[in-house]
Amino acid sequence: MASPRKVVVFAEQEQAKTVTNALQARINGTERYQTVENFEGQPELVVSIICFSMEKYQLNGEICSYSFLYVPVYVPHLPVIMLNIGTSGGRIAGQRPEELAERIFQEFVENTTEAKIRKNRAISRSLFSCSAVSRKISRFAGRNNHSLPPRRTTEQVLMGNLSIPSATQTHVPGMN
Repeated sequence: MASPRKVVVFAEQEQAKTVTNALQARINGTERYQTVENFEGQPELVVSIICFSMEKYQLNGEICSYSFLYVPVYVPHLPVIMLNIGTSGGRIAGQRPEELAERIFQEFVENTTEAKIRKNRAISRSLFSCSAVSRKISRFAGRNNHSLPPRRTTEQVLMGNLSIPSATQTHVPGMN
């Protein structure tokens, strides 16, 4: 069996914590996914949730907005690149956090099929191969005396085949 896909679930504000906690428990109950605490855990998928209480309108429950994102690669000290995966986002309302988490989980599973992950991986490869990011990383590698074999892709560089010094050691203009 393949290793589980790493997922980070984060809430934009305190009101969404009960929903995110319930969602993390649901995700960790599967063999296909495993949650990590932050980007240092190198997640491949991100679930972002924002929730608001409906008490202000004399209603019980919460209304939540969520989105699913694909992280093609994570390099410490560089901006995280994320692409929408599946639907660009959804909104749901409910009275119980567990109910909201389950509905978000079902959408998450639907939107993170292997086919959709492969599609996003292909999109990210094409972005890396022809973007300014590729040129900046190549210049960065050259300035720091890293030897890059011919035809090495930016994705290979970003995936760990190149030692990138920490931000405290080197500042590269235009990379932050």
